[in-house]
Order: sequence, then C-alpha cells, then structure tokens
Amino acid sequence: MRKLLISLSVLAFSFSSTASVLTQCNACSSDSSYKNVASYIASGESSTTTDVFIVNFQTDIMKKYRVVNLKSREPGVPDSVQMVEKTLTSIESSSFFTAADIRRELTSAPHDIPASVANSAYQLAGASYMLNNVSDYFIASASIATKSTAFLSSLAVISGKVTNVPITVELNFPNGSSGIFQITPTIGASLGLKVLQLKDADNNTIPLTAAGYKSGTYQFRSQAAYDEFTATALRFGVSISPGGGTGGAGGTGGTGDSGGYQTTCVEAGSDHRICTIIPH
Repeated sequence: MRKLLISLSVLAFSFSSTASVLTQCNACSSDSSYKNVASYIASGESSTTTDVFIVNFQTDIMKKYRVVNLKSREPGVPDSVQMVEKTLTSIESSSFFTAADIRRELTSAPHDIPASVANSAYQLAGASYMLNNVSDYFIASASIATKSTAFLSSLAVISGKVTNVPITVELNFPNGSSGIFQITPTIGASLGLKVLQLKDADNNTIPLTAAGYKSGTYQFRSQAAYDEFTATALRFGVSISPGGGTGGAGGTGGTGDSGGYQTTCVEAGSDHRICTIIPH
C-alpha cells in the first residue's frame, strides 16, 4: 500500500508540474509556423508538459499550445511530442489585448528628438555617448519605463515566464534623418535603445561599422551632407577624401591620405550626386 501511495503521489506531481512560457513571433502566419515555435520553446524547458503562448503583435493574435515531450525509455524508440492548441481564457485574452494596446501606443507613430539632444542620426554612429543621450531623453520623455512595466505586467498575467518580446520604435531627427531602435522591456532594470538601422536625410543607410565606409555607393544633396558622412567615417578610423568626379559634393579635390579611401562622384540630377567609395 505504501508503494502504491508513493507511486500515485509521483504521478500526480508529474501531471501538475506544467511549465508556462510566453514568447513573440511577429513573423508567424501559418499554423505550422506557430507550432514550430511552440515545439522549439517547449524543447528548452525541463518540464515534460509546457504551455506555450505565442503572441503576434502584427496581427493581434495570441495562440496557446500544450506541448508534451515524452522521453522514450526503450532502445531504438524515438522520443515523441504531443501538441494540442488550447482555447484562451478570458483573462489571458484581455491581458494580451492590454499589452498590445500599450505596445501600439509606443510604435504607432515616430517620436521626435530635439536638436538640443541630437540634430542628426549620424551623431549616434560611432559615438556611444550620443546614443545614450538619445536613449535617456526618449525613455524619460515618453514614459517608457512606466509603459514597459505595464506591458510586461500584462503579459506576466498570462505566463510567469516571458521571453523575447522586444519593441521596435522609430525616432526622427531635426535634419531629416531617422532611426529604427529596439527596446527590450524589463521590470526593475534600466532600459536602453539598441540601434537597428540609421538613415540619413538623403535616404542613405548610415553604416554602423568601419567596413561600411570602405565601399558602397551613396547619394548626397549637399556638401554638408557629404561632409557629415566623411566625418562619421573618421570616427570609425576610416579616412575618406574627395577624388575624381565632376565637382561638387565629393567631386574634385585633394588626393586623400595614403592608404585611405576616396570618392568618385557624378551628377545624377539637378539636386544630388551619386558617390562611390574606392580605395585610394
């Protein structure tokens, strides 16, 4: 009898110890893509049974899967995975839509950065202190910490373990440049911006590494725009000088530093030039 009681208690524990994880997949569209994510997330949990919540903020959909990973104890018999989609409870559904509303408030429109903080997205490339200045201003002015806590708190009602739910925001700068940044919401920790992409007023993607200033073709509508590009390159240790061309921004000029890079530029209309970076 004692053996039977012990066996029953272990069995009861195995059924009650269900893990719960919430993750994000904004690229998921088909049932198979959601199921693949659920299977992958559950495989990383030590529990045999895992409830996986997958949120898609692009389509305002949340799916819930119960995944059971059964380990085979027979030689030559593979492990098996059982998965079933579960119906969301009213609390789970309402908490998701609350989180989605908070996220939408942050991402629905670009946020403006004043010139007193940073006039151009170029100022952030290769200058960590400028990125920190912009991050501090944005997080304080847009009440990001408060909204981040509310966002995560809503998701925590659904699952005690929340992973991979970054938020992407767009910031605009006074000179017409812009940037796409990522925030990873956390509770009780400092927040910061991660640069995903910077774009200047001439629609060039601003390189974030030295390699980006050693090759490629860019368009500039003014000498000032060209000068800002080359000044940023210098912060990465890359010297770019005007070389051959038809004059104007990055056109005729000095021969550049030995071992550096130069641009050759041609007119591409009345208002801009196309410049190509080549080794000097």
